[in-house]
Amino acid sequence: MTLFRRVVVLVVAVIGLCLSAKADTLYVNIQAEPGGDGRSWNTAYRHLNDALTASRQGDELWVAKGTYKPDQGTDRTAGDKNATFRILNRRQVYGGFKGTETLRETRDWYRNRTILSGDLLGNDAEVIDVSDVTRFDNSMNVVTMTSGDLDSMTIIDGLVITAGFNPLGEGAGILVGADSPIFRNCEFLRNGASKGGAAYVTGTGQAKFEYCTFIENMALREGGAICYEGRKDSLTRPAVSQSHFIGNRAGSRGGAISFVDAGTPRVASSVFYGNRVEGIGGAGGAIHADERTIPYVVNTTFVRNLYGDSSGVGAAVAMHGAGVLNSIFWGTEEENQRQIAQLDTTGLDTMIAARACLVRNDFDFGFWQNDPMFIDIEHPAGPDGFLGTDDDGLRVDAMSTAHDAGVIDGFVNHWRTDCIGNPRLVERKIDLGAYEWQRPGHERYREIVREMREDGLVYMYRHMTTDWDQKDPGPAPECFPGRNLSYEGRQQGITIGKHSRALGIDVTEVLASPVCRCWETAFLIYGTYEKVAYWGSGGGASNDAGRRADLSRLVLPAGTSRAIATHDAVILTLIDFTSAEVMEGDAVIIRPLGDTFEVIGHFCSDTWERYHVRFPDSTSTGVDGDVDVVAGNGIHDVHPNPVQSELAFSLSMGGMVQVIDVNGGIVLTQRMTQGRQSLSVSSLTAGVYALRVVSERGVSTAMFVKR
Repeated sequence: MTLFRRVVVLVVAVIGLCLSAKADTLYVNIQAEPGGDGRSWNTAYRHLNDALTASRQGDELWVAKGTYKPDQGTDRTAGDKNATFRILNRRQVYGGFKGTETLRETRDWYRNRTILSGDLLGNDAEVIDVSDVTRFDNSMNVVTMTSGDLDSMTIIDGLVITAGFNPLGEGAGILVGADSPIFRNCEFLRNGASKGGAAYVTGTGQAKFEYCTFIENMALREGGAICYEGRKDSLTRPAVSQSHFIGNRAGSRGGAISFVDAGTPRVASSVFYGNRVEGIGGAGGAIHADERTIPYVVNTTFVRNLYGDSSGVGAAVAMHGAGVLNSIFWGTEEENQRQIAQLDTTGLDTMIAARACLVRNDFDFGFWQNDPMFIDIEHPAGPDGFLGTDDDGLRVDAMSTAHDAGVIDGFVNHWRTDCIGNPRLVERKIDLGAYEWQRPGHERYREIVREMREDGLVYMYRHMTTDWDQKDPGPAPECFPGRNLSYEGRQQGITIGKHSRALGIDVTEVLASPVCRCWETAFLIYGTYEKVAYWGSGGGASNDAGRRADLSRLVLPAGTSRAIATHDAVILTLIDFTSAEVMEGDAVIIRPLGDTFEVIGHFCSDTWERYHVRFPDSTSTGVDGDVDVVAGNGIHDVHPNPVQSELAFSLSMGGMVQVIDVNGGIVLTQRMTQGRQSLSVSSLTAGVYALRVVSERGVSTAMFVKR
């Protein structure tokens, strides 16, 4: 095997410079001293509105834990009900920081709550009610995103949005126009409006909610949590996924969600618990969709949702036409309401089509009707109190009918995760509901990550998400035409690399298929790679022998590992996985045994990203809140990134530090010792670089962007 390492010219606008050439990070901390410029935690803005005013396209805003109100900041009037946090295009607002972090990947939105509150006077009663006078002075829209040009690079992540109150209008928590922002890891708590208590999305935008929770929001009319109004066809990402709706209510339609003229919205891997419609003739305790909307609901769990009047219909859902797949609908014996309501189909060419669903007391829509055997139906959040973690109460028992009872269709085959962040497709069957049982032993995430840090393993990746239409130009001229990585796939690779490094996982050898989408995957995660012909597609005894040798034996420094970027067709010849089981971006974790190997884990991209909030007790943290440098070779805590002049980082062992440009040339070199270090990069031109340390224990690489 010829060794050939190089760093590649990325023609794709240098991955858009990952952000933009002028992107910056602005810091916000309600505990900061007045007059800060937002350039560091020590000089943070005190008020979020001031940071939003100063921000430019591509900027990240890091917001520390605490409570922020829209009437606070420069040129704001205290007590102004019209005050709002107005977010413009391509701003990325992240919460969950303690206020000392140097890596975004180490924030914890569960335990460091960054709260945007509309309770301007701080006098709200705990239970939201339309007649509650303590809310009449609240902000009418806590967050506003209505410029009409917001795309999916506008991200709101890790915030609690609460106490908006707009009984005569829409979207007390957030008001979204014909825009397409993404909300991730957000909590919407006790907001109230006429429509869309927590969120009102209108126009032709495609706003997405991922890993969000909606708790005790209220709408006088429809959409207690969300009201989607306007056509939003999207065949690639669901409107709602991996989200929880708990105790929301509406007066007439959609206790949690109301879809109005909304095209074909997707709801995937989500939980609806205890939502209800309260008015006479109410429809859809959890979801209502009008005759101009055909939702697709897949792998979703509905429990104890209700309509409040005997003339109501659809304790869980009320729809004219829909596809419902692999979902659980479960009520109570006391309230024996029908879960699914087929609304009038006059003049329509569609109706509700349910496949592989478990529905209480319903032979029309439920293939099964027996008890799904939830782990703890009384406590959806489980012992830790956080929704979307491994002890959630609405997981099903291993002996449940819902286990391995689902079917796989085209959409499921491309949707990667359950509502925790684990792989969705496991073995030859898919579970019903929002949670997926993993292969035996693969759920030992703490033990697996501990072994990743201590022992030499092999990470065998299927390449990141690709552009199946073959329109992406690829990372080099020879790659086009061809099936190259998509924009989403490139971000996916960068994110996996950042999170694996933040967890202290050390990889010193990176092999890749010669196909562009594979070596670009390796470059994005690790900043280096070696093309190896036998990791391309194709069989033969020599190919098989080389592959198995790479998985079985490591001749590397102790405590370091090997990564491989290849194809699903190759992976399936080596391990006993099914054809649909390894999604684009998934990693199979392998323990070499000398003459053979064993598979010990299976991570999707979200498994890497969410590990530290799911298992904070097994994530080493230092005094500054970042992951400690793990013993062994490696570069950690690279910041700021993007950087303009001075790059800071930590070395777990001293050695020769090199900066490599996109042509593979070494442009800076300096010998450094173990510990915290810094390097001037002001002389470099703008672009993507690899930071590499070469020591007696091997080579380790991290990526950074020079502005």
